[in-house]
Amino acid sequence: MRLNWFSPLPPAKTDVAGFTARIASALAEQFDVTFWIDAASWDRDLERFGTIRKYRSARTIDGDPSDRNVFNLGNDPRFHRQIYHLCRRWPGIIVLHDLDLGGLLRSVSRQDRQLRRALRQSSKDRHLRPDLKITLEHAQGVIVHTRQAYEALRSDESSPVIFQSLPFPASEL
Repeated sequence: MRLNWFSPLPPAKTDVAGFTARIASALAEQFDVTFWIDAASWDRDLERFGTIRKYRSARTIDGDPSDRNVFNLGNDPRFHRQIYHLCRRWPGIIVLHDLDLGGLLRSVSRQDRQLRRALRQSSKDRHLRPDLKITLEHAQGVIVHTRQAYEALRSDESSPVIFQSLPFPASEL
């Protein structure tokens, strides 16, 4: 089964890249993996686990959106801006590495009027914040690593949410 895996890769200074490196061999055991990145360099050792393809932007990618897609989404715009745009275009599973996407969303909202409005709104009920609802609207499912994120997302009925602890201690970069 083919899998498109969108994530920063080492040497990117984000633990999301480290997360992907740590689980790459397990992914390769189950899938024919294509690791998609928008960076100029990556740890060549990861090529033994799958194909690594580079893209410049969400608009220039030549992948097949009908494949299974996993989008690793964190809060740093340097590493996650294009992944955000891709998960807004294509269906897939979002691994939400951070519930507070403030820096990323403020960065991409300059081009997204709907998101700018959502960032100005405050949710008056217990449902999902408008900015996260927009981010996750095409998600076929969401995987989170913290109980806080799970509690915040589980009431939203548009996509199933799974809580899965990291299979390793989180590191500090």
